[in-house]
Amino acid sequence: MFLAGLIGLALVLLFGGMMVLARFAFHTENLFERLRGIPLFSGLYEGLALTMEAGWPIHYALGWGSLWGEAGGSALVALRAFQAIGQFAMRGDQPPDASSGDGLVYMLGSNVLNRLAREQYTAERWLDRMYVTGFHPWGYAAGTLAFPLARDTELALLLGHFGVEAGWMAEMAPRVFGATDDLVGQAVLYATCDEALVGEEVLAAGAYTRAGPAHGASLWAQDVMRWLLILVLFLGAPLYVVLVGGGG
Repeated sequence: MFLAGLIGLALVLLFGGMMVLARFAFHTENLFERLRGIPLFSGLYEGLALTMEAGWPIHYALGWGSLWGEAGGSALVALRAFQAIGQFAMRGDQPPDASSGDGLVYMLGSNVLNRLAREQYTAERWLDRMYVTGFHPWGYAAGTLAFPLARDTELALLLGHFGVEAGWMAEMAPRVFGATDDLVGQAVLYATCDEALVGEEVLAAGAYTRAGPAHGASLWAQDVMRWLLILVLFLGAPLYVVLVGGGG
């Protein structure tokens, strides 16, 4: 047990060291330019630009996951990406709306949205556009649908923790992009949205929205760790055979 703990600590320190190395060894733009293309993000920014140019409203749904449960990772990623996407959306003629099904995520998201509005000297009507539309998954979906459709939302982004109710929420706008950490939710979003993320791609949303250099450095460190693991597997197997065979 003690040895396993030391190995785990060593891996954490190695990963952290790689992140620091990538952060200071590479220019910030280089960290993002090396990322492989994901259709959802290219389509999202294209859709945002067209929607803002036409003066249509957008909606950002952060899901109903709590920061303290298993969905905490996707909730944190959704909040971090919200800052980058919200800053982009503030350039339009219509204030962006956002919703959440968790009280703490609501407070943090409202703080992000109001701070962005004040930083860009927008009108008072742009403040307080964050809403809690329900705390139960189906209640959250119903409440979210009831509000943005009344304002003729043209584009919606579902990024956070969603389950099967995501298929219902995908009807809220003509163009919907979705990402969740729930496997059932991923399958539903893949079938109902214009573009959806699969697997662990949702956890890379911070890097693809350029929310901060740490996100790009994290993906770079993950790639290096994968190659090191592959190298250990390929070299460790024959080395084990040689050592065990020689000892026998």
